[in-house]
Amino acid sequence: MEAATPASAAASEDTSASSIVFCPTSGFHLLKIDGYSRTKGMPNNHCITSRNFSLGGHRSWSIDLYPNGRGRDNAGYMSVFLRSNTSDLKAQYGISIVDSSGTSRVSTRGTYSSFWSSSNGHERFFKNKDLEQSRLLVDDCFTIKVDIAVQGEFPVRMEQIAVAQALLPPPKLTAPSALFVPPAACTASLQRHLGDLLSSKEGADVTFMVGDEAFAAHRCILAARSPVFKAQLFGAMKESTGARDDAVRIEDMAPQVFEALLYFLYTECLTSPESEKTPQEQDVTMTQHLLVAADRYDLDKLKLICEETLCECIDSSNAVTILALAEQHNCAGLKQACLNFIRSTTYV
Repeated sequence: MEAATPASAAASEDTSASSIVFCPTSGFHLLKIDGYSRTKGMPNNHCITSRNFSLGGHRSWSIDLYPNGRGRDNAGYMSVFLRSNTSDLKAQYGISIVDSSGTSRVSTRGTYSSFWSSSNGHERFFKNKDLEQSRLLVDDCFTIKVDIAVQGEFPVRMEQIAVAQALLPPPKLTAPSALFVPPAACTASLQRHLGDLLSSKEGADVTFMVGDEAFAAHRCILAARSPVFKAQLFGAMKESTGARDDAVRIEDMAPQVFEALLYFLYTECLTSPESEKTPQEQDVTMTQHLLVAADRYDLDKLKLICEETLCECIDSSNAVTILALAEQHNCAGLKQACLNFIRSTTYV
């Protein structure tokens, strides 16, 4: 009997390979509402459910949208809720409306629990009239973004793969032909240089008088960062104060608030690198004034930062004050956070 050759032995072997893929436990889903005007005639409590989508290792998520509110008390508001067919599931979620650039402009957060389906969303997520008057509604469309992070899970997926694929060595990493500077490093450098320009006042061509304090700045930088400053310094609102180097007076604002506003315009930071305080540690009253200033000068990002900071500072001593502020300056996420706090406590 002839001995088996290596080739014939290999051909008779029964071989297979598989892989374990660790799935992400977080992600986001975008739901586009096309034809918003056609939802205005829908009755209160009418629900539209999205198709199922997969996030955080679960494939059974869906979004329930009530265009005219869920419940008679919520008519005129948009209600949004998350749903999952998976039992015993807990997750952190965020629901927001995003603009054309993908930036969240209206947002709210919460904890999803399969045991409390009625609370997995917000009955007054956004007022329909406010949506119609905002820039978030474009060509009768707007987009809802849902961020989900499933708690305490490490989901895996089993896959059958080719033997040759399992035996492949890891790819060899080669040095790039040219050095690449990470964007974060570029941003930090730019922030530092512009912050130094503001503090040095070199080349400043406009002075603002706030109370008894004077602040020097650069017209082009302010105009590039704020449409209100652009109109004030170059457009139809241009201050007619006489000579070019006359000071522009700012009313109804404290000097320290305007100083923080200027620093943000130059650096997109609320505190200088030398400061030991984080934005969350800033005085709550100061943050409220800064939110008013951000709204006044049409600084969406600063306004959102102030909203987020105030959401983390709500307590029984300031809930009503912050709620009134949110209502006055159209801060839907902050308003919802205040209402959630008031409803969840015995505070009156």
